[in-house]
Amino acid sequence: MSMPSGSRDPPSSQLVPLDLLPAQRYEDACLEYLASCASIQQRLIDILNELDMDSHYSVEIDVLGLIEYSTGLGSVLLRSPARMLRIMDEQLVRIEDILRENHESRAFMSLKRNVHARVSRLPLCAEVTKPNVSSIRANDINRLISISGTVIRAGVVRMLERRKEYECKTCAHRFAVEATAETNFCPQMPTSCPSASDIPCKGTIFALIEGTQECCDYQELKVQEPVQSLTVGKIPRSITVVMENDLVDTCKPGDDVVVHGVLTRRWRSMSRESRPDVEVILEANHVTVNNGMRSVMQLSEETKEEIHEFWERNRDRPYAA
Repeated sequence: MSMPSGSRDPPSSQLVPLDLLPAQRYEDACLEYLASCASIQQRLIDILNELDMDSHYSVEIDVLGLIEYSTGLGSVLLRSPARMLRIMDEQLVRIEDILRENHESRAFMSLKRNVHARVSRLPLCAEVTKPNVSSIRANDINRLISISGTVIRAGVVRMLERRKEYECKTCAHRFAVEATAETNFCPQMPTSCPSASDIPCKGTIFALIEGTQECCDYQELKVQEPVQSLTVGKIPRSITVVMENDLVDTCKPGDDVVVHGVLTRRWRSMSRESRPDVEVILEANHVTVNNGMRSVMQLSEETKEEIHEFWERNRDRPYAA
């Protein structure tokens, strides 16, 4: 497979936002990294051999491996995860196409476009791996983080209209409108035609183009921070986790999970003379169920000290204690 040449680390990518750097540079760098991983190539070949064209498929991306390969790409993934994950999804489809063209069994393979990069093995640092929900801060918004906890509520799986296209009745310009978690999945229609023509269009009437709706499965979870990670007397907090596509129905209430995702604000519908209502949610990208870890009880240092002091006081009367 021929890959684009160039530096692995885009200059100043650790400090400059993704929007201020050429997108093509990151697309080429992502393509080079993803195509260099044998496990990713094998996973894509398995997906090509699947029969269902409409299902959503996940491809695991080792973040520590990415950082080792390119600190620039890893840094931008942690700081601008929404854009980088979208680029990775696009490059995975490109690699799929290349693999199919060069494979001896290409006649039995079909290109799947619903492929999603799922990040795993995030760095074990305080900025990324949060010990509990209480440690989340305002500067974590739009960053890639990891939290662990127990699922205390799982909503029903619903269908969500993610994207649809409209046509301006005045100039016939077509444009797409996407529903995002930040707007509570309520599409925000433009006030006037967004056409970029030399003569601005002032049209305000738009017609939905039938057949352009893109839908996905959608589910919300409530994840509560583990009680053993809290100090004595502290009430456990919880956070809403949004699951989409192949992530829905992967866990149930009572499961212990580790969730990697993008921390996002969600604005509620506003009304006159009322305060704006905003909620912090986690858009899940990768979910791991760790029910097997329940047998290993984790105690805080404070609890260990209390147990130690208790048995020191009752050393001479263990049966009474």
